[in-house]
Amino acid sequence: MRTGRNRNLPLPPIMDPAVQAARQRWTEPKLAPPRVKDMTPFQQKLYRNPYAHALGTPVRACRSSGTHLPSHFFLRLQPTLHPETSEPWLLPTALSAAALPGPGQPLPPAPSAYTLLRQSWLEYLGPPPPVGGFATAWAGGKARAKGKAPGRWRDSLNMRIFERVGTEARKLTWREDMPDLVLRLLRKVAFRALQWGFVRPGGGGVVRRIDGEGLSRLEEVEDVGAVVFLRRLAESPALRRVRTDVMAAIDEGDELATVVRKLVATARKAALKKGAQPTYQQLTEPPPPRLQPQIVYPALEYPTMQWRGRQVPVYDLQELLGAEALEELVGGTAWKEDEAVVLRDNIGALGAHLALTGLKDYVIR
Repeated sequence: MRTGRNRNLPLPPIMDPAVQAARQRWTEPKLAPPRVKDMTPFQQKLYRNPYAHALGTPVRACRSSGTHLPSHFFLRLQPTLHPETSEPWLLPTALSAAALPGPGQPLPPAPSAYTLLRQSWLEYLGPPPPVGGFATAWAGGKARAKGKAPGRWRDSLNMRIFERVGTEARKLTWREDMPDLVLRLLRKVAFRALQWGFVRPGGGGVVRRIDGEGLSRLEEVEDVGAVVFLRRLAESPALRRVRTDVMAAIDEGDELATVVRKLVATARKAALKKGAQPTYQQLTEPPPPRLQPQIVYPALEYPTMQWRGRQVPVYDLQELLGAEALEELVGGTAWKEDEAVVLRDNIGALGAHLALTGLKDYVIR
């Protein structure tokens, strides 16, 4: 107690009941999720929705791109010691554990970095191609062989990784084949999720056969969550011809832009040799414009089909898994002659939906 008219001193946090109640709220264990049979019809519908599960994952930040998204759309990277050299490598340990058969193993207690789960983005983060003369290319080749070449991937690292790795952070290695490695792991995850259904004649609650005349009878099939094609989707000759013409125009435009850039650089060098000083406009002149293929081929163009008044996604397994993995998946099974099957809209197929969605997001351009 304080004498006189002075106010009483505030309670310390350890004695303040409001502070302790707020702290206890975060230390109490989470309640167990309700059983599916106890959910309301709307809750069950939301629980079966793979996009709701994807959006419900914790929000994380990609430092290299400055984006904040649910962690489902990010690749989680952790520093891991190499078993032979004991040098730290930045590897997708969580994705690797999900791709391995058997029960999931707990991840090592290491800080994580997150980056966009896109193949084109990982190619952008990797070491740049060699430029310059022979000595520069030779030195860059040695650095890339060791994974030490400068790359934009270092922008994805956060302070927790630097605190954990310490002075060894400068030795942190990025695999040069990281885009291909992640693609192989995502394909393994999708393969495992689909294998449960394709090894069973009835689909195991994951896939369902389209009886009758194929896709023309799709409206009669129940609980359709997605349409999965087991044969390569044929592209019409007209569309193929248009795509070829567009790509030829893009290449021609890039060549013209390169020629203009070289002419401007040559003229600028000639002017400098004569003693002329470049103007501010010349120094700040933008480079020649280039055509943007992403306008012609939107990055978020997902094929869909109509089913009972709503759109369901369409997946081409030959494109996503590859011909060899697809043959291993359906070869010798009761599904080998089917052209397309239905990925069911139920809880048993939830893992397959999430795996195919992640794989499609990764390879789409």
